[in-house]
Amino acid sequence: MSATPGPWDVRKVSVTWVLRDKKTYLLGEIYTSSVGDEEAEANARLIAAAPELAEACLALIRWQQDGDLAEAMDMAETALRKAGALGE
Repeated sequence: MSATPGPWDVRKVSVTWVLRDKKTYLLGEIYTSSVGDEEAEANARLIAAAPELAEACLALIRWQQDGDLAEAMDMAETALRKAGALGE
């Protein structure tokens, strides 16, 4: 199984948070009316970080096999920051 390659980004358009890939193809929309603007933005940012989160998880698996923990931790921190889990 393969997904649309990252990076993905998030843009606010009216009452919707729009997820797009680097070619500006629409990947999804989060409507603020269902959960409120703050929660909708957080959800959209978490979804947009999915490609980086997947890469970070793969790096952790490689670390377990090859021993490069620094790279895996850097990737995980970057992805979590993009998702908003560690702040900006």
